[in-house]
Amino acid sequence: MRQTNLTVHMSIQEQNEVVIIEKVESPYTPKVENWVGKRMGIHCTAAGKALMSDWHEDDINRLINHGLPRYNENTIVSPKKLREELLTVRNQGYSLDLEEETIGSRCIGAPIKNGMGLIIAAVSIAGYKQQIHNETLNQLVARVKKTASGISTSLINEIEISDFENR
Repeated sequence: MRQTNLTVHMSIQEQNEVVIIEKVESPYTPKVENWVGKRMGIHCTAAGKALMSDWHEDDINRLINHGLPRYNENTIVSPKKLREELLTVRNQGYSLDLEEETIGSRCIGAPIKNGMGLIIAAVSIAGYKQQIHNETLNQLVARVKKTASGISTSLINEIEISDFENR
């Protein structure tokens, strides 16, 4: 939050939804209408797409068969477009929500991995289109990816220390 001046969320997957488990509100920007415990669509949020980025095809098919609810005209509801989006997220290591869940709101997310390389959570920043746009995107993406990587590394180191202490 201090580096971006934007609200930061940590989220996990629960069934076919994203659940915010932590939030650091930015005092510098208008309040983002999210809260700890809020459930959101997994297919239309930056955190959700980051969480889904290591899903197998069977898991993606199950989600598609369950339905891709439309929140507004920007929401991804096409199975083909969702698959393309997830491939892009896998390749670039971050995800975007460009007003897919809420008009005017944009988010950037990145996966957090455990010691086995499995995605267990996502970190994301949330702001408005006046804050997250073409001119700010690259810098914000770099910060989100660095934060996710740092959290992942901390988890790996914590596991290694725990394993060492238990020997």
